[in-house]
Amino acid sequence: MIITTIGLGKLGYPMAEFLSSSGSTVKVYDKNESYIKKLSSNKIEFYENGLSKYKDNGNKLIFCDSISEAITHSSIIFITVPTPSKKSGDFSNEFILNVLKDISKSLKKSKNKKPVIININSTVSPGSFENEFVPFMINEGLKINEDYCFVYNPYFVALGNVINNLENPDMVLVGTSSIYAAKTMNKFYQSIYDHPNIKMMSLQEAEITKLSLNAYLTLKISYSNSLVNSVKENPNIDPNRILDAIGSDKRVGKKFIMPGGPFAGPCLPRDTYALKNHFETTKSSSVLLDTINKINEDTLNTIFRDFKKLNSKYGFKKFGFLGLGYRPNTSNIEDSFALKLFDLCNGEGFEVAYLDHYLDHGLRKNQLFDEKDLVGFSDVLFLSYIDFKNKNLLNEDLYKKTILWDIWYQFKEFKSKNIIHTVSSIDREFVKDLNSTESRSLRVVK
Repeated sequence: MIITTIGLGKLGYPMAEFLSSSGSTVKVYDKNESYIKKLSSNKIEFYENGLSKYKDNGNKLIFCDSISEAITHSSIIFITVPTPSKKSGDFSNEFILNVLKDISKSLKKSKNKKPVIININSTVSPGSFENEFVPFMINEGLKINEDYCFVYNPYFVALGNVINNLENPDMVLVGTSSIYAAKTMNKFYQSIYDHPNIKMMSLQEAEITKLSLNAYLTLKISYSNSLVNSVKENPNIDPNRILDAIGSDKRVGKKFIMPGGPFAGPCLPRDTYALKNHFETTKSSSVLLDTINKINEDTLNTIFRDFKKLNSKYGFKKFGFLGLGYRPNTSNIEDSFALKLFDLCNGEGFEVAYLDHYLDHGLRKNQLFDEKDLVGFSDVLFLSYIDFKNKNLLNEDLYKKTILWDIWYQFKEFKSKNIIHTVSSIDREFVKDLNSTESRSLRVVK
């Protein structure tokens, strides 16, 4: 089988390499010519753990100069292009429609005996297929399920962990326009996975499922944060233990039931707002989603108030951030709450600096490149996300004269007055000692 992937971004390219494990011939295209040249020359501008084993699996990608070349003799066309959010919250299909226009030109010239499957992986708003894509193809002179079939097959992945997510999906979501498309997609995924949990449904059902699943994850996150905020002032209550117990019930599950920051990144916030917009458009209640978003905003504001409390109550004014992106192993900063906090602290007049192992240089002023320098600078070092590299802070015994603010409880087993999970858990005697002239003279100040 020949398959095609169009769009080779931080999801599209790793996805194409992963799909090569099917044994199919994989032809790829991206409109950015200079970017294509870099990829074809093995110059990758971002990091994805596990990508190398698919690049070296002996099934090389075929880089094409046009969509027409890429889709010739192809049975399945995967489309992974951006769908930017509109002010309303739903997604713009402009880039998908541009690709469909080029595809339709080629299809009208081809003599395929079977309909070509157009598989859209980009996240779309509910109603996109019925109200935009199918009418567009009709206007182009093409008949659905005769000239082509539509499939909606979004992946549930996090940038920086794309390969692992593709290798170990809880389920594969596939919305189709025909039985033929369903059978073809089922056969294709059977060639990749041993026992895939494929959820076949209509296009409309898949559109709702994609957004609803991610919105449910934001519900779990907001529930966790709401609980933490309600008990964090009580020194006799450990919210991590409470959430761990709640997550131990299999009806709930431990994933996303944990203390931490607000939900962030390129998927969860956007999908939640898009689902809210859909509910409002269809005259359904969006109260739950409004509450989720409100809690998320409150969580960010609460953490910032704690920054100000550390300044006004304890005299700290130098704050270091270990991480400004929304998660480790990616250079993506979209909707990063750490970046928002950094800018808020800077606007408040605090002295701030940061180190991020995964971001390009120069995102903000006061970037440091060594953990010892960052620790030496900081009165308080804020750990923005869970990352195995943070263990260096303990292994090298760097933290002795700096407070580590660990909102994610990644060091929950490590007992030290230097490590706080909430501002209310701070050791006042330690702060008094830390602020002493003798102690400060031992610290590196940039």
